[in-house]
Amino acid sequence: MFCSVLLSVAASVQPFCTKPLFTLLEQSVEGDNEFIMEVLYDEYLEEARELDVPHEDLISPVAFIQAQRDKEIKADVLFDSFLESIAVLQNDTALQSAIQTVRRRALLHAREIQNPWKNTTWFDVATQGMHSAQLLSTIDAFLLQYADVDRADRYAAKIAKLQGDQEGCAEAERRTMKRWSLYNEIIEPAESVQMMSQWYPSLKQSDDGIGEMMRILMSGSEDSEQKKVIDTIFQLHVTVYEKNIRDLVALVKQTRITEGIDVLSDGCGISTKAKNAILQKTAEIHELNMTTIKSIQKLLTTEQLQELEQGG
Repeated sequence: MFCSVLLSVAASVQPFCTKPLFTLLEQSVEGDNEFIMEVLYDEYLEEARELDVPHEDLISPVAFIQAQRDKEIKADVLFDSFLESIAVLQNDTALQSAIQTVRRRALLHAREIQNPWKNTTWFDVATQGMHSAQLLSTIDAFLLQYADVDRADRYAAKIAKLQGDQEGCAEAERRTMKRWSLYNEIIEPAESVQMMSQWYPSLKQSDDGIGEMMRILMSGSEDSEQKKVIDTIFQLHVTVYEKNIRDLVALVKQTRITEGIDVLSDGCGISTKAKNAILQKTAEIHELNMTTIKSIQKLLTTEQLQELEQGG
């Protein structure tokens, strides 16, 4: 029962300290402070549950969105108050670091839950272990500085869209993309091709099975000359493929930064030129993959081709 209530609150009250986030806090204290923290968390949950009230009685979609916005403002105040009450329990690095992590994850998650631009990802680089104390401090300062205006623009865009106010919605999108550009400047040093699928999950970034093909062939073939030729083709593919992925991501970034439009989301900003460029680049990547696959297949025996078919 407790878990179901917790899930219900987490789904509608943001930002929210979930049980996993609370566990991070709990692990950073000792002795009597553990008991005190549990009491504080129970009180926090009770107050959060009071915010989790249905809005079915509201007569219009706009009123419903406005009620959600007001709830999030109260949830933000409640969340900050809870963390402040935790912070005074111990004056040490472990607890302060845990509070920093919990606040960062909760604020980033809140952006995802109520985000009119679903494919504008505010990626938490700390989840991949790519972080320094200075980087995390810069991210945290950014999130605290812009939390209120970000929320205001997210809800302003939703309301403007409901009211048919195209320009009002597009203006909120432009302001949000400007903030995303600032956030991107902070985390971009940690960017890599390998991370692109998580940073830009809606972009089609597939090698069409070439990596798996190589794994099967390299582990199964005893023909050293064949392996050498195949590996040369594969390495060439990797070089060109990664450049194309970087170019694809650069198109998305450029449109967000210079035009204030997230071309990956169904927002209010429109950039037909950028969308067409992304479709063209995606097609080029697929053609590269197909050409590489055909080049490798020409070098294979019937038995190897059958093995690849069996491997999917």
